[in-house]
Order: sequence, then C-alpha cells, then structure tokens
Amino acid sequence: MTMSNHELTHLLKDCSIALQVPVLLLNHKRKLTFQFPDSFHQPPGFMKKSFYSFLEASRKSPNTLEKFSDEFGQSIFLYSMNIGRGEPVDIVFGPFLHKEIGKKEIDGFIKAESDRKIKPERLLRYYDQLPVLNPVHSLSMERILIQILSTKQDRHRLRNHSPIQKVYEHYIRNEASPSSTYQLQERFLHLFKLGQSEALVVYQEWKKQSLSSTSHSNALRLEKNHLIRLVGELNQVCLDGGAQPEEVMSLSEFFLNYLETRETTGELRELEENVIQSYMTRLQRAQEEPVHSPLVERSKHYIFQNLSEPLSLQEIAAEMNVHPNYLSGVFKKEAGVSISHFINQERIKEAKEMLSISDFTLLDISMKLGFNSQSYFTRVFKKIEGIGPNEFRKKHHIMED
Repeated sequence: MTMSNHELTHLLKDCSIALQVPVLLLNHKRKLTFQFPDSFHQPPGFMKKSFYSFLEASRKSPNTLEKFSDEFGQSIFLYSMNIGRGEPVDIVFGPFLHKEIGKKEIDGFIKAESDRKIKPERLLRYYDQLPVLNPVHSLSMERILIQILSTKQDRHRLRNHSPIQKVYEHYIRNEASPSSTYQLQERFLHLFKLGQSEALVVYQEWKKQSLSSTSHSNALRLEKNHLIRLVGELNQVCLDGGAQPEEVMSLSEFFLNYLETRETTGELRELEENVIQSYMTRLQRAQEEPVHSPLVERSKHYIFQNLSEPLSLQEIAAEMNVHPNYLSGVFKKEAGVSISHFINQERIKEAKEMLSISDFTLLDISMKLGFNSQSYFTRVFKKIEGIGPNEFRKKHHIMED
C-alpha cells in the first residue's frame, strides 16, 4: 500500500469515528479495498444495484461530494477522486437512514424481490447496524465532509503524493474568485443578522458566483444543494442568536423536505426569499424577546416540541411539576398572553409558513398542527390574522403555477 493510500485510509477511519457512519473505499474497478468499521455487514446483492448508477454519476463529477438515496431507504455521500497514476477511486460515506426501517418495510422489500431467497432476519440485522440521521444531522455531516475534502490547507504540511493535496489543487484551479465568494457570503450573513432586506440581493450574487465555480451536470440538483447549504447556514446563525432550537430545527426540517419536492429551478428561486425571510423573522424575534423565568422558558420549550400534539394547561403544568393555576398566572404575567393563546399563536405562525410555500390542504395543515378539526383551525386563524386561511393563501402563496 502506497503512502497516499495509507494517508487516505487513516483519514477515512477518522471520518467514520467522528461522524459515526460506515466508510468504504472502492478502487478503479469498483472493488472494495477498505471499510471501517471492520464489522460492517455489506447489503444483500440485490440492494447494491442502485449504487452502481450512483457511482457512474459520481465519476462524471470528480472531486464533488454528492448525496444519493435509493428505494430501500438508504442514503450515501459519494466522493470520486484520482490518486496514484490517475486511477479513480470512490469514497462512500454511509449507508445511513433518515428513518427507522422496520419489519413492515423489510417485508415489502422481500415481496418486491419474490424471485430471490432472502431471509428477513438478515435484512433486519443489516438495517439495525445503519445509523439514523435527521435532516439537520445529515446537512451538518455534508458541510463537515466538504471542509475536510476540499478546504484550503497548509501546503507545506501536505505530502506531494497525498490525495488530499490533489483535491486541494483541483479546488484552487476550479474555484473562481474564492476570496470574492467568501466575502459575499460574509456580507450576506452580516446583513441577514441586521435584518436588512439588502441581504437577499447579496445572497443572489453570492449564489451566482458559487454556482459558476461548481461543475454539475444537473442544474436542478445544483440549485437544491445550494439552497440546502443556505438552510444550514441560517439554521446555525439563528441558533447562535438565541432562537428557539425546536422551532428552528422544525423549520429546517420542513424546508429541507419541501425543497426536494420542487421540480424546477424557478420554484427553488421563489422559495429562497421565503427561506431567508422566515429565518430572519426568527432571529429578530429572538433578539427582541425579553428573557423569561426558567419555568416559562421550559414551558415554551415543551410547547415548541409538541406543537403538533394536543396541548392543555393541565398537561403542561404536570410536565413542569407545578399547579395549573400557578403556571397560568406566571406565564400570562411574563409572556403577556395566556398559554392557550400562545399555543394558537405559534400554531398559526407555522400555518402561515405552510400556506405560503406548500400545497397542503387546510385539513392537512390543521392535522399537522394539532387542531382537532379544520373548522376550528379556520376560526382560530381568522381570529388571529383577521382573514381566513384560504384568503391568506391567495395573497401570499409563492408557488403559483
């Protein structure tokens, strides 16, 4: 094994340990040459087919981290690069899951492969070893891997034949005006933190420069990746600025799931403004809100965590281990509204988000936000906003056909 391969496998081992996902290395013939941990069990043969097309696509865009998902609920990050005498290798980070795969799903997979003798126990053991990552965790992993694989490093510390050196040289050759792009990103974030509308204009320029320096055969995927990056950046800025973690994480998960349903770059560009404005509102609210007592903060924390569930003063008081009358008085004194009104306010904020950028029906929205009926949701919405949800959607929906 050459020194460059040695350095690469050590790097991959560190990535696997730090990110807690399996890591595989395939040679130019796509044969497995390294995996960590050693105990990782390979998927059954029929499940590997989908990965072949992913490898083909990845090698067409070398030195670019790309995410792929298959019909079996698995996701991977792929990174193709050349080492040694220019022979391509593929680094696979994963597989990992976005939700638990249980017996019901496994039975479906087996039924679809009825011509094969597949033991459910084997599939269960295979899925049990795969980590489950939520969208925010997955996004964080992507950002870390991008930094590891393509960040500027101290060139004196890199060996001439190091694969990371080759990645770095490719990055320098292909990144158009990296300092200018970085400056635009920093200016956008500065304006965003100040709540200034000019942030959107600067973001468009930052995106334009970023996309012009990136090669990708799929323009829609490229736009989606950049929007995912934007959601990740603003998510972290809001958390650092004191915004409610549950509210911000819920917003991030909604945007990350929703943007993947968009089918044109035009729809994604319309979505960008709403993403920026939504996070900006959260950050401004965090900066303006007074600091409440631990009891009220914990109550709000519980409400945000369970916004889609039926909530009552009695239930929240029981969770806080205080009498309902005491909680009601303290909450209203500090927050200025009753707990029930606060819950409805937060639910309507989420409803406005959904009405503006999604095609969910009023029944869907009322169910997702814990209202016991569509008619009750409509009454509460009209009471708080002054207009009904349908009228609000007509005025503010940004995804018109």
